[in-house]
Amino acid sequence: MPRFLLLANVVVPSIQMHLSAMVVVLAPIIFIETILVRQRLGGEWRATGLHVTVANAASTLVGIPVAWLVMLGVTLLAHAGGLRPGTETPLGLLGTAALGVGSSGSGPRGLGIPLALASTIIMLLPSLLASIRVEHRVLLRRMPGVDPERIGAAVRVANVVTYGILAALLRAEVWSTVA
Repeated sequence: MPRFLLLANVVVPSIQMHLSAMVVVLAPIIFIETILVRQRLGGEWRATGLHVTVANAASTLVGIPVAWLVMLGVTLLAHAGGLRPGTETPLGLLGTAALGVGSSGSGPRGLGIPLALASTIIMLLPSLLASIRVEHRVLLRRMPGVDPERIGAAVRVANVVTYGILAALLRAEVWSTVA
């Protein structure tokens, strides 16, 4: 069996790390998104909060596997294409970060931050896109009388804001790690 196929399990150790972090941040995310969605769509606080909670639960269940599959794909493509993680090139750094999901090790000099942190940062974009798609679909079903375009805009704004906050927190962690 090719060595790169054995990397399919590289994402497994990150399950505990990411689930633990998500438990901590999910309640504030739901709170912030409830405020933002209610501002754009109106409705009662309790109902909006329930809709946003259900949408976030669904996007969490879908978003995590999607992000992990993206990281696995990056890892497999990197190795199938002959990319050698650990090199000082941008693609080498990306490959190293992809392999670092769940790792507590540090990356090469060019990366300068722990691999798990780099991997989490890379996973934000696919997670954001999955969250927007899933939450939009959930809210469309839960709020049938509301204009779908308004729901889409509210979901995009709410997720961009909350993922922006997550990115800022991760950036702060990067600066504290590098400094």
